[in-house]
Amino acid sequence: MLDGFDFVIITLVLTEVADEFHLSTVQATTLISAAFVSRWFGGLVLGAVADTIGRRQAMVAAIVTFSVGSALCAVSTGYLMMFVARLLIGFGMAGEYSASATYVIESWPQHLRNKASAFLISGFSIGGVLVAQLYRFVVPAWGWRALFALGLVPIVLALWLRRALPEPADFEHAKRSGDLDAAPDMFTTLYRGRRAALNVVLTLVVFAALLVIFTGHSSGALMTTVLALMTAATFVWFLVQF
Repeated sequence: MLDGFDFVIITLVLTEVADEFHLSTVQATTLISAAFVSRWFGGLVLGAVADTIGRRQAMVAAIVTFSVGSALCAVSTGYLMMFVARLLIGFGMAGEYSASATYVIESWPQHLRNKASAFLISGFSIGGVLVAQLYRFVVPAWGWRALFALGLVPIVLALWLRRALPEPADFEHAKRSGDLDAAPDMFTTLYRGRRAALNVVLTLVVFAALLVIFTGHSSGALMTTVLALMTAATFVWFLVQF
C-alpha cells in the first residue's frame, strides 16, 4: 500500500510540477520513469540485506529510503533534484517489495501463501486509490509539495515494524541451521566474486543505458532496441552467475 501511495503521487501532480519547473512533456514524464532506472538495483541490494541481516531490517531500510526520496521531492528546487529523488524512491520501493514479499511468504501458513501473495499485490492499488483521494483535499489547499511530504508518514510505520515485528520462522530456522551462510546472496555473488570487476562495469553500463532510454535521449528506435537488448542480456548474464 505504501509503495502504491508514494509511487503514484508523481502521476497526480505532474502537471503542477511541470508548470513550476517549466518542463517539457518529455522531461515531465521522465520523472515517472526515473524510478524504473533504479528499481532493479534496489531489489538486488536490499534483497541481499534481507538474505543476510533479516527480512524485517530490509523492509525498514527500504521504507525509510523511499520515504526520504518522497520528502526530497517535496523540497526539490528543480528538475535534476527531483529526478535524483525519484531514483531513490525506485531503489527503495523495489527493495521494499522483495523484502515484504519474502516476509509474507515465510510467515503465513503454507496452505495460505498464494492468498497472502495476492493480498500483498492488491495493496499497491489500495495505496493508489488512497493518494488519489487525498489529492482532492491536500493539493488545492497546500500545493503539490504537501502531497509528497505525506510520504514521510511511512517512516513512523517503519519504526514500529522495527520494534514490534518478529523475523519469520523460516528465516530464523535457516539462520540457526547455517543455511544462510551456505547460500550467498546475489549481491555478493556478482560484486565479490572472480567476475566482480566485469560485473561492476556492466552495472554502470546498464544504468547508463536505462537512463538514455527512460529520459528520451535515445536517437531512434534502433538505438533504443540495441540498448534494451544489451540490458536484457546483462540481466540474463547476472542470473546465470547466480
